[in-house]
Amino acid sequence: METVRFDELDLYPQVLRAIKEMGFEEATPIQSQAIPVVMSGVDVIGQAQTGTGKTASFGIPVLHKVDPNNKKTQVIILSPTRELAIQVSEEIRKLSKYMHGVKILPVYGGQDINRQIKALKGGAQIIIGTPGRVMDHLRRKTIRCEAVNTIVLDEADEMLKMGFVQDVEKIIESADPNRQLVMFSATTNQDVLTVSWKYQHDPIEIVVQAEAEVPLAMGITDELESRGIKVFGPNRKCSQLEASKSFTKAFLGRHDIPTAGYKEFTDKEELLDAAGIYGYPMVLKPMAWQPEKVW
Repeated sequence: METVRFDELDLYPQVLRAIKEMGFEEATPIQSQAIPVVMSGVDVIGQAQTGTGKTASFGIPVLHKVDPNNKKTQVIILSPTRELAIQVSEEIRKLSKYMHGVKILPVYGGQDINRQIKALKGGAQIIIGTPGRVMDHLRRKTIRCEAVNTIVLDEADEMLKMGFVQDVEKIIESADPNRQLVMFSATTNQDVLTVSWKYQHDPIEIVVQAEAEVPLAMGITDELESRGIKVFGPNRKCSQLEASKSFTKAFLGRHDIPTAGYKEFTDKEELLDAAGIYGYPMVLKPMAWQPEKVW
């Protein structure tokens, strides 16, 4: 995929300055694809693995949708945990460093709510919070949604899986039906699709696939047995192992002494070398299986 520079994305000079100061020049695939689409104002479902730059994929566009002269809440970003809410708020604060008048406020459980209420009274254009605490403020009318133009669900799959479906739906329903709804996640599960069907309008789907990995287990049973290492367990047959295309790590352990535990391997040669060193009858377990004890 062709590399895209941030200065090619038609961003505010203040945002570009902050991005450059953060040490970034080139956008990641999810950023280069999502930023222009989110900035256009349409509803979006973005799917990419963790660590690919999803926060900037929505953080940069929402800064272009905020009016610094209006202190009312204009953007609500929901995160599944307070740790993620803090992390997202810190990153967007860095991106907005040179956008004077823009205030970003995280709200989450475990922090004094009166302190949050005091901060909210001062005005915050972008609120980043956990669903439960945002709902609490909506009930108290310390957060109002009449000026909200964008709602972002960060890690939407995890958030909905954690049981926040009702809170998330009530927050969405508190805003104007014509607001923009953006969802980012690592996977697209049924809960994400249901929320999209109920609340998004002709959403654009952006999917960035993870780089393909070569399965660790391809032919590994035959190689082990060719070296005189007997392999036991449900994945002994080479055909079974080869059928699992996402099999990128293995657990190797003693067949005759289960209590000896298992060692995790993500490199094929290391696994083969270890099997040769120990010389025991081995149990080969797949990625999905988790050992009770590790060497």
